[in-house]
Amino acid sequence: MSQRIGIFLWVVFAFAFVRADRQQIGVAAAGELLFEIGDSGLIANRKLSYWMPNGAAFTILDMFGRTTLEPHDVEKLAYAYSQDGCQLDQAVEYKDLFKLVPEDYKYWDISQQEFEYDNGGSPQRVTGKKMVFHSPPQDYLDEVVEVCFRLYDKTSKHESILIFGNIARNRSPITVIFLAITSLSLLPLVEL
Repeated sequence: MSQRIGIFLWVVFAFAFVRADRQQIGVAAAGELLFEIGDSGLIANRKLSYWMPNGAAFTILDMFGRTTLEPHDVEKLAYAYSQDGCQLDQAVEYKDLFKLVPEDYKYWDISQQEFEYDNGGSPQRVTGKKMVFHSPPQDYLDEVVEVCFRLYDKTSKHESILIFGNIARNRSPITVIFLAITSLSLLPLVEL
């Protein structure tokens, strides 16, 4: 009986673990980029990330609201696209990163700004948007995540689209202990 309970708990935990990991798809692919923009003040256990159409994640925000999208960040974003199966000229098409984010959001401060790209030795100036994110309460984060995912569902995969969500789902000590207990409950089965 205890073995069956252990198996059940392990399956439940595994399902929850996989579901949490699904929210981090694409983060590993953009890991180098995230380190390069470490000056954006990311905090380890709660960070916000921009999700791109091809699965890459570009994190530029933190919960302190100190981060802004600067020209060098956009340039690195274009480089990330060029390294992820897109040509640089295609990456430049994503200059208007925030066109699907309503500008009347309470916690956004958005302004037009020109950015310069070094496209193979020939600098180009394009118009994009600079954004400052002011730290909202947690319930507002959940609301915005839901809204942005709905926008993604309604948008053609060929459009420039941007989704942001809370991707930091670090495992708590309680979760680790729970995993250890459920794993130990399966040891009798291994012996069989």
